Amino acid sequence: MVKLWNAARFCALQFGGFDAKTDTMPFAERTPEDRWVLMELNKVIPVVTAAFDNYSYHEAREATEKVFWSVFCDDYLEMIKDRFWTQGEYPEHARISARCTMREALRMILALYAPFVPYVTEHIYQLLFREGESVPSLHVSQWPEFDPARAIEIPEMTVVAEILTAVRGLRTTRKIAQTRRISTLTLDIADPGSKVAETIKRMELSIKAAARSKDVIYGPATVNSGLEQVRLDIAE
Repeated sequence: MVKLWNAARFCALQFGGFDAKTDTMPFAERTPEDRWVLMELNKVIPVVTAAFDNYSYHEAREATEKVFWSVFCDDYLEMIKDRFWTQGEYPEHARISARCTMREALRMILALYAPFVPYVTEHIYQLLFREGESVPSLHVSQWPEFDPARAIEIPEMTVVAEILTAVRGLRTTRKIAQTRRISTLTLDIADPGSKVAETIKRMELSIKAAARSKDVIYGPATVNSGLEQVRLDIAE
């Protein structure tokens, strides 16, 4: 409940001056990170729904917690925080995309969590969503529905995920706390002209943010990243 409250609080702090009724953005126009988190949430809806239909409440909760903790909190929020904290590095389009997505994703997470933590989810709903919706309570609102149009893959995020997994594994090996900020993330790309290299360059800001690194540099490294011809290293 504390994690859910803190995640909602962070989102709320970014909603200043944002009108959900007018500040909208089509799914296809959002950044890869924003499309990815909505795709992951969309993917879990039928899993949770089927678990409830089969009275397997533990499976419903496990699926909800996995997407909330690992996807939304550990990866997505970490990737998009800098859009608001270091605004000079990002266009306004990226911030609008993030606001739209945070609001939509948080609303869906509240619905999935509502059967398990009814009071805190209802309180967050009343604070952030009630004014823009026609129903008086989260608990009488419509259950989330799977959207086939969002059953897609985001190739850029496959590259990002491999790098982040390698960085977190390296932190564990070297006993560096996952929450501790490191000074540099070094990426060693064998073919600078490859599609993977182009993707890494394009997603560099998100990689840096989620890896909790002050800087990303390109040079010799020795640790396999999970991506072919890409090695990495980190420095405190």
